[in-house]
Amino acid sequence: MTPGYIRRALLRVFSDGFFDPCGDPCSAVTLASSAHLDIRQGDDGLTMQWPAGPAFCNPPYSNASEWIARCALMAGTGRAVVALVPFRGEGMAWHRHVWGSAQVVLPAGRIKFVATDGLTYGAAQIGTAFVCWNLNAHQLSGALMAEGLACVVLDVARGQ
Repeated sequence: MTPGYIRRALLRVFSDGFFDPCGDPCSAVTLASSAHLDIRQGDDGLTMQWPAGPAFCNPPYSNASEWIARCALMAGTGRAVVALVPFRGEGMAWHRHVWGSAQVVLPAGRIKFVATDGLTYGAAQIGTAFVCWNLNAHQLSGALMAEGLACVVLDVARGQ
Protein backbone atom coordinates (compact mmCIF):
# COMPACT_ATOMS: atom_id res chain seq x y z
CA MET A 1 0.00 0.00 0.00
CA THR A 2 0.97 3.62 -0.36
CA PRO A 3 3.39 4.87 2.32
CA GLY A 4 2.41 7.61 4.78
CA TYR A 5 4.72 10.29 3.38
CA ILE A 6 2.85 10.07 0.06
CA ARG A 7 -0.45 10.42 1.94
CA ARG A 8 0.85 13.58 3.58
CA ALA A 9 1.97 14.98 0.21
CA LEU A 10 -1.45 14.20 -1.31
CA LEU A 11 -3.20 16.02 1.54
CA ARG A 12 -1.04 19.08 0.78
CA VAL A 13 -2.08 18.97 -2.89
CA PHE A 14 -5.72 17.94 -2.42
CA SER A 15 -6.50 19.89 0.75
CA ASP A 16 -10.24 19.73 0.02
CA GLY A 17 -10.18 15.94 -0.31
CA PHE A 18 -9.79 13.33 -3.02
CA PHE A 19 -11.39 10.12 -4.21
CA ASP A 20 -9.59 6.74 -4.06
CA PRO A 21 -11.06 4.46 -6.78
CA CYS A 22 -9.22 1.34 -5.63
CA GLY A 23 -9.15 1.80 -1.89
CA ASP A 24 -8.13 -0.70 0.73
CA PRO A 25 -9.39 -0.06 4.28
CA CYS A 26 -5.93 -0.98 5.62
CA SER A 27 -4.34 1.85 3.61
CA ALA A 28 -3.56 5.17 5.27
CA VAL A 29 -4.24 6.87 1.92
CA THR A 30 -7.70 5.32 1.66
CA LEU A 31 -8.47 6.38 5.22
CA ALA A 32 -7.33 9.94 4.39
CA SER A 33 -9.50 10.13 1.26
CA SER A 34 -12.83 11.94 1.33
CA ALA A 35 -14.44 9.02 -0.57
CA HIS A 36 -13.32 5.62 -1.81
CA LEU A 37 -14.34 2.37 -3.38
CA ASP A 38 -13.38 -0.70 -1.34
CA ILE A 39 -11.60 -3.40 -3.33
CA ARG A 40 -11.98 -5.82 -0.40
CA GLN A 41 -15.76 -5.51 -0.74
CA GLY A 42 -15.62 -6.17 -4.47
CA ASP A 43 -15.87 -2.54 -5.61
CA ASP A 44 -14.27 -2.03 -9.01
CA GLY A 45 -13.00 1.44 -9.87
CA LEU A 46 -12.41 0.31 -13.44
CA THR A 47 -16.16 -0.02 -14.04
CA MET A 48 -17.96 1.84 -11.25
CA GLN A 49 -18.89 5.50 -11.33
CA TRP A 50 -16.43 7.92 -9.76
CA PRO A 51 -17.80 10.89 -7.80
CA ALA A 52 -16.88 14.41 -8.90
CA GLY A 53 -13.59 15.88 -7.74
CA PRO A 54 -9.92 14.96 -7.77
CA ALA A 55 -8.75 11.36 -7.54
CA PHE A 56 -5.62 9.50 -6.46
CA CYS A 57 -5.15 5.96 -7.69
CA ASN A 58 -2.53 3.42 -6.59
CA PRO A 59 -3.88 0.46 -8.57
CA PRO A 60 -2.81 -3.17 -8.57
CA TYR A 61 0.25 -3.26 -10.80
CA SER A 62 -0.96 -6.48 -12.43
CA ASN A 63 -3.37 -4.49 -14.61
CA ALA A 64 -1.80 -1.04 -14.52
CA SER A 65 -2.43 -0.44 -18.24
CA GLU A 66 -6.20 -0.72 -17.72
CA TRP A 67 -6.01 1.66 -14.78
CA ILE A 68 -3.96 4.19 -16.76
CA ALA A 69 -6.63 4.14 -19.46
CA ARG A 70 -9.40 4.56 -16.87
CA CYS A 71 -7.60 7.42 -15.12
CA ALA A 72 -7.06 9.18 -18.46
CA LEU A 73 -10.75 8.71 -19.28
CA MET A 74 -11.81 10.19 -15.95
CA ALA A 75 -9.35 13.06 -16.41
CA GLY A 76 -11.12 13.73 -19.71
CA THR A 77 -14.05 15.00 -17.65
CA GLY A 78 -11.78 17.79 -16.37
CA ARG A 79 -11.00 16.34 -12.95
CA ALA A 80 -7.48 16.20 -11.56
CA VAL A 81 -6.22 12.61 -11.42
CA VAL A 82 -2.94 11.29 -10.06
CA ALA A 83 -1.98 7.65 -10.60
CA LEU A 84 0.95 5.93 -8.91
CA VAL A 85 1.88 3.27 -11.46
CA PRO A 86 4.87 1.29 -12.73
CA PHE A 87 7.09 3.43 -14.94
CA ARG A 88 6.77 1.74 -18.31
CA GLY A 89 7.27 4.73 -20.56
CA GLU A 90 7.69 2.56 -23.64
CA GLY A 91 4.36 0.78 -23.11
CA MET A 92 1.30 1.28 -25.28
CA ALA A 93 -0.79 2.59 -22.37
CA TRP A 94 1.79 5.30 -21.80
CA HIS A 95 1.87 6.22 -25.48
CA ARG A 96 -1.93 6.29 -25.70
CA HIS A 97 -2.85 7.91 -22.39
CA VAL A 98 0.16 9.60 -20.77
CA TRP A 99 2.63 11.09 -23.22
CA GLY A 100 1.19 14.31 -24.58
CA SER A 101 -1.72 14.46 -22.16
CA ALA A 102 -0.18 14.29 -18.68
CA GLN A 103 2.84 15.27 -16.68
CA VAL A 104 4.91 12.66 -14.87
CA VAL A 105 6.71 12.86 -11.53
CA LEU A 106 9.59 10.40 -11.29
CA PRO A 107 10.84 9.70 -7.76
CA ALA A 108 14.52 9.12 -7.13
CA GLY A 109 14.99 5.48 -6.26
CA ARG A 110 12.33 2.87 -5.65
CA ILE A 111 9.33 3.46 -3.41
CA LYS A 112 9.02 1.24 -0.35
CA PHE A 113 5.38 0.23 -0.19
CA VAL A 114 3.67 -0.75 3.06
CA ALA A 115 2.29 -4.23 3.84
CA THR A 116 -1.05 -4.79 5.59
CA ASP A 117 0.82 -5.07 8.91
CA GLY A 118 2.04 -1.49 8.46
CA LEU A 119 5.69 -2.45 7.91
CA THR A 120 7.85 -2.04 4.83
CA TYR A 121 9.76 -5.01 3.50
CA GLY A 122 12.04 -3.50 0.89
CA ALA A 123 11.71 -1.39 -2.21
CA ALA A 124 9.42 -1.98 -5.17
CA GLN A 125 10.81 -4.33 -7.81
CA ILE A 126 10.14 -1.79 -10.57
CA GLY A 127 10.47 1.95 -10.94
CA THR A 128 7.30 3.91 -10.29
CA ALA A 129 5.85 7.17 -11.49
CA PHE A 130 3.12 9.58 -10.49
CA VAL A 131 1.10 10.42 -13.61
CA CYS A 132 -0.72 13.75 -13.26
CA TRP A 133 -3.67 14.66 -15.47
CA ASN A 134 -5.17 18.15 -15.03
CA LEU A 135 -2.77 18.88 -12.17
CA ASN A 136 0.47 20.81 -12.31
CA ALA A 137 2.97 18.06 -11.51
CA HIS A 138 5.33 20.62 -9.97
CA GLN A 139 2.77 21.06 -7.19
CA LEU A 140 2.87 17.33 -6.42
CA SER A 141 6.65 17.22 -6.83
CA GLY A 142 7.05 20.06 -4.33
CA ALA A 143 4.78 18.32 -1.81
CA LEU A 144 6.70 15.04 -2.23
CA MET A 145 10.04 16.84 -1.84
CA ALA A 146 8.73 18.49 1.35
CA GLU A 147 8.19 14.92 2.62
CA GLY A 148 11.76 13.95 1.74
CA LEU A 149 11.23 12.26 -1.64
CA ALA A 150 13.50 13.70 -4.33
CA CYS A 151 11.90 13.66 -7.77
CA VAL A 152 11.86 15.24 -11.22
CA VAL A 153 8.96 16.27 -13.47
CA LEU A 154 8.62 15.15 -17.09
CA ASP A 155 6.28 17.08 -19.36
CA VAL A 156 6.39 15.67 -22.89
CA ALA A 157 4.21 17.47 -25.43
CA ARG A 158 2.55 15.40 -28.15
CA GLY A 159 4.60 15.33 -31.35
CA GLN A 160 7.80 16.65 -29.79
